[in-house]
Amino acid sequence: MPAGIDTWLKTAKPGDVYIYYVGFLAVDKSKYSDTKRLRTAAKATRLAREGKVFLLQRRLDKAKFEYLAIKAKQE
Repeated sequence: MPAGIDTWLKTAKPGDVYIYYVGFLAVDKSKYSDTKRLRTAAKATRLAREGKVFLLQRRLDKAKFEYLAIKAKQE
């Protein structure tokens, strides 16, 4: 199992990528309550607001995405 996003962030170099969710986040958030994967997605959003990561998504299928956090360059 990959390291958690906090552990990854401590050792990642700018530009490194962390896959923090696979699925359809917008739909999954409405279907499921507080799961570890959804908490990780919320943490990734907080890190993006703090300027520590950039968030992107890659379409894998019609309703399946890979959600990526890319470590930002820290000044």
